[in-house]
Amino acid sequence: MGVILTSARSMARDGVLSSKEVGQIVAKALAKGTLNPGQVKDLKEIVTTFGPQLTPDAKKAIGAILSAGAFTPNLEGQLHGLSSSEADVLEKQGIKSEAELLLRARTPIKRAQLATASGLSEPRLLQLTELADLSRARRVGTVAAALIHGAGTKNLPALAAADPATLRRDVGTFMLTPEGQAISRRRPSLPTITKWIDDAKTHPLLLQYPGATQPSFTKAQFESLSNDDRAALLFGQNVIGRGGAAFSAGDITVDIGDPTTPAIKAKIDALVANSLDYSYDSAVLADEGVEVCALGNDVIGYVVTFEVASEAHHEDTTGTTGGGGTVRVAFDDTGKVLGQSEDWYPGGHE
Repeated sequence: MGVILTSARSMARDGVLSSKEVGQIVAKALAKGTLNPGQVKDLKEIVTTFGPQLTPDAKKAIGAILSAGAFTPNLEGQLHGLSSSEADVLEKQGIKSEAELLLRARTPIKRAQLATASGLSEPRLLQLTELADLSRARRVGTVAAALIHGAGTKNLPALAAADPATLRRDVGTFMLTPEGQAISRRRPSLPTITKWIDDAKTHPLLLQYPGATQPSFTKAQFESLSNDDRAALLFGQNVIGRGGAAFSAGDITVDIGDPTTPAIKAKIDALVANSLDYSYDSAVLADEGVEVCALGNDVIGYVVTFEVASEAHHEDTTGTTGGGGTVRVAFDDTGKVLGQSEDWYPGGHE
């Protein structure tokens, strides 16, 4: 939290602090978005120490943060060294958080696409994505991620494999350099670094480099998610799990084919026979058939599309009830239903 006072002093020397600058200072020190009592005390000290130099807007910004006890950091505050102009171009691409940056730039192909769209270079995007990757570990904030990265541990898998004492030594060596001194002058303790490493081991692999083809998460990690999150992934939606763990639906390969197990086939036949547990008047297997979803060589689930009809289930914008549509049902690899989504045809089924 001392970075707040350090930054505030530096900015106060250069002129009056604006509300935007105050927000950036706070975001850099409090990337997780909550305030503890010690941090509240430090913020109040800023007001006391620099009161005459603060604009009314700046005082209002700090007051709002103190009263709420929390805030939402902007992208610039979440990534050390990210300039305002870089944050602006990324936000114009719809990237407003570390997790969104990871999902949009985690593979070489995605980074190349983002580089073309944003104008940022691929090496710079990789550096920023590595910082975002490190920040997935619990208690690794903006400053800590920059120290770990500067010490040569570039991503979360590397952090998970690190030796605590060796990493602390490397961080200390990096902090002797001008770049390291500009980030922080306080070396994290061995217990703190050990906690970083332990938590890093719980996250799925996300960031990929040229030549890498492995999925970002395993079947076991997929199975640890809630039914809703697993269904969302099978439906093609990215998911942010507990602790900020990011799961990319792009890692799931999909093939169209027949059910691969008797249990799945029996479940589909039963849903057709009883019109999806009697939710509709009729249901038949759609021409799309069955989507077999896999992570590498492991089948993790299925998405089955049904064509359904109902006399009263649906009301369209004209007030007409009934009609037809499709229902997609997500199953795990044992045949358990994880979730479903509906898409009704306007004006009825043609």
